[in-house]
Amino acid sequence: MSDKDGIDCLKLYWYSNEDENIVDFKFEKDILDKLRPQSNLKQLEIKGYRGTIFPDWLGHSSHHNITKVTLAHCRNCRMLPPLGQLPSLKHLFISKFSKLEIVGAEFYGDDVSCLETPFPMLETLWFDSMPCWKEWHSLELSAFPRLRSLSIGECPMLREDLSNHLPSLKSLVKLEIWGCRKLEFKMDGQQHSLQELSIMNSCDSVTSFSLLDAFPNLMHVQIRNCEKMESIVVSRSLSCLRYLSIYSCGSLKSVSMLWMATPQLEYLGLVNCPEMDLSLVTGDPPCSLRYLEISYSDKLGSAATLMNSQFHGLAHLTIHGNGKCESVKSFPKEGWLPASLESLALVNIESMETLESKGLAHLTSLQLLYIYYCLQLENIDGEKLPASLKRLLIENCRLKDPQVWPKISHTRDIEVLITDQFPNPTT
Repeated sequence: MSDKDGIDCLKLYWYSNEDENIVDFKFEKDILDKLRPQSNLKQLEIKGYRGTIFPDWLGHSSHHNITKVTLAHCRNCRMLPPLGQLPSLKHLFISKFSKLEIVGAEFYGDDVSCLETPFPMLETLWFDSMPCWKEWHSLELSAFPRLRSLSIGECPMLREDLSNHLPSLKSLVKLEIWGCRKLEFKMDGQQHSLQELSIMNSCDSVTSFSLLDAFPNLMHVQIRNCEKMESIVVSRSLSCLRYLSIYSCGSLKSVSMLWMATPQLEYLGLVNCPEMDLSLVTGDPPCSLRYLEISYSDKLGSAATLMNSQFHGLAHLTIHGNGKCESVKSFPKEGWLPASLESLALVNIESMETLESKGLAHLTSLQLLYIYYCLQLENIDGEKLPASLKRLLIENCRLKDPQVWPKISHTRDIEVLITDQFPNPTT
């Protein structure tokens, strides 16, 4: 292989019986050692390697042209190769190392001739499906100076030292964490380059979440399925934040300074967070808020004028029922919705029987009305839907009253799917 200098991409796959318990680890390493590629290689992918350690050539600085490395399904490996020595490496993907517990100094490189700055050109770093990974040891080195995207997923045992890697970074444009239940994420300083943050199915020990303060230039934040999280604390302005989505955080009760800290917010999603009460948030929503996606709840329903009185510039509203709105028989109440709405979606409000046209009459800019999976919807009460309405989509409802049709006939584009056989709702 080392003589074939025309190869710039090499993929090495091992296919084995999952039940095979007897492996000659030295023999496996010798095989990979003999497959050493020439130094002009640009991309390397290794999947299914059965040895416990990698040969010396993998990660050696002489491979100065490698820009992308993928290592996957190396189920016996307990140590990563010294990939920090590759001077041109930009993208690194590591997944399904089922026995690896520690990422330590060997990952950065211990060769005396290696670069002073480990991973000098790395932009994308991805760890996925590492069930035994517990610790990521940091070094007193300015590693990852150009890192732009860091993803960590399905690493349920990872619990410490992760944040120690971030202060030294000059650029981190995106951070994703999912399936890391034991992770405690604390930051002493600030990381100004981060723009996108996603945390999903993680941080079970964290009830008060204050991480957002560490990233003052965030533009996009997504938090999902963090069931133990009770509050999101924001103590300073997130003046760049445009998108905030919080889904299925069943214990969440408050987001402190939500409106005051997000003067440029354009989209807010608060779905399946039944303990969250928007009426208790201090101040008014920013004028920049155009998209709102929320779940109907008793707390929301009790604030009958909340929507119309506060959300003056809102253009697009989606309300989810999530099958938990047994008290909702008719919707919406008169004067409840913001007059500025251009589109309205009612999703999975199962107990709603009547659509109140009076509650829509003041929506003179409404162009799209979408009603999906409102199983009991049979009637539209009142005169007609707003004259501005251009498109009406009704799916999986029971509209059968013939008096309904004159009330919607003026709409330019009507699509109605009526069925008695209701499939499971999709998200």
